[in-house]
Amino acid sequence: SVVSNSSPGLTGAAVSGDTLTLTFGSDRNGTATLVIRGTSNGRTADDTVAVRVNPVDDPLYVANPLPDVTADEDAADTVTDLASLFADIDSPVIAKSVLSNSNPALLSASVAGDTLTLDYLEDRNGAANITVRGTADGRTADDTFTVTVNPVDDGPWVANEIADVTADEDAAPVTVGLENVFTDMDSDIAAITKTVLSNDNPSLVSATSDGDILTLAFQKDQNGTAVITLQGDSEGQTAADTFTVTVR
Repeated sequence: SVVSNSSPGLTGAAVSGDTLTLTFGSDRNGTATLVIRGTSNGRTADDTVAVRVNPVDDPLYVANPLPDVTADEDAADTVTDLASLFADIDSPVIAKSVLSNSNPALLSASVAGDTLTLDYLEDRNGAANITVRGTADGRTADDTFTVTVNPVDDGPWVANEIADVTADEDAAPVTVGLENVFTDMDSDIAAITKTVLSNDNPSLVSATSDGDILTLAFQKDQNGTAVITLQGDSEGQTAADTFTVTVR
């Protein structure tokens, strides 16, 4: 029988008939002293057995996989704490790095310490697979997750501002081409509708738009200034450009 065991957390010891069985605790190493007793006719004899369990470097592993990430186009950076991503019972120091990024044209992924930062590139959408690697004592473990960036309809914007206009009193009408005033990454530029949003001095000049042509018609015997705002409309989103008309 087993009389004593100096380290039952390291090894369990049991005797059945003529068989001694040792069971070892998970992730334990060290030494234990066992005393095995034989009994016959009321007399006993003891034998001491030393058990040594050598340490083995257990590999690190992914303890808490990163979830997939979904964001809208042009979203703010996504910042994730990696402190609990990997675990290694034999090494408290685990270095983290980005091993791969399948779509660097969509986003950049970087690690500083225990912080992963996803920085989305402007006006990009799609998907990317990001692999983060943990390294400890020369061993590695990898975790891969997917980033999906949803498209967002970017509104139109002013690509080429209309220049201020200066004319003499009673001058002939002035026409301005509007083809390249507005642009829209997500829509056909030709489909952008242009309208005169405001004119703060219609008694000086009338402003009308027809397709891609803006016409400024000067009122007779009038001079001064007018501020005119032109609006571009694309799929319900708008942009505006303001310019000044001076009549001398």
